[in-house]
Amino acid sequence: MTGLQFSMHHFGLSVPDLDATIAWYTATLDFELEAAYDVAVLPARAAFLRHGAVRVELFEVSGAVPAPENAQDLRVHGLRHVALAVDDIVATRDLLRTRGVEFVSEPATVPGSGGDRYAFFRDNNGILIELFEMYRA
Repeated sequence: MTGLQFSMHHFGLSVPDLDATIAWYTATLDFELEAAYDVAVLPARAAFLRHGAVRVELFEVSGAVPAPENAQDLRVHGLRHVALAVDDIVATRDLLRTRGVEFVSEPATVPGSGGDRYAFFRDNNGILIELFEMYRA
């Protein structure tokens, strides 16, 4: 092997209510609960959810505070959103709307991409999630 090789294992989210977030991700995005556990050193309750190859680790940390208002402003450094790849962005948006999801943006084409499309919505905690459809000729 030459050089480093990576693939995404999971992304982690700090949430105010673990049970409500598990319920939302399983009912709305079809994730499945993989494991739930306690993290004594924080202290926190945590869970892993899975949808195919996508995994999310959720943390409910005792005494945690909400993110600042500008946490998702691109002029502030740090993680801004997670993106989920989909085959059909319009069909996925339409299905999620039937499940009560409100979109922040409608599907739009990525400039200079040749046809890739994206749309944004927020989860039950206000965390920004992107749907991303790769252009297929």
